[in-house]
Amino acid sequence: MYTVLMLLHVFITLALIIVILVQRTDADGLGGLGGGGSSMSGLVTGRGAANFMTRLTAILATAFIINSLALGIIVAHNRDTGTIAERLAKEQSAPAATPATPDTGSAGVPKPDSSAPVTGVPKAEEKPAAPKQSPSVPKPE
Repeated sequence: MYTVLMLLHVFITLALIIVILVQRTDADGLGGLGGGGSSMSGLVTGRGAANFMTRLTAILATAFIINSLALGIIVAHNRDTGTIAERLAKEQSAPAATPATPDTGSAGVPKPDSSAPVTGVPKAEEKPAAPKQSPSVPKPE
């Protein structure tokens, strides 16, 4: 329902903007785009077009206000009661799901699983291999 009213609100707003801009004023606004500025494409006389545009503006403005009130009522009914501080206190007092912490050694490093092989880590008694030199580079003497 909210989405439908919101789309209707957008269409009413755009129509209201267009109707207001097309109305003939002392400065002629955008009403002159219809054909020479005398009337709206010559379909209606100047006075008849003014009455029609005035009524259309009033109808769209009323629809805009009623739709705004309906959207406000819908949002008010869907809102949680209480202040923001109360809602934050409720969220913080709720027990948070804590992830399982791995068994750590004395240095805070997780202990390796005895069933999984450890690869890529040299043992304490092994020396890391020296980097190999390419044949094109002469060895320093």
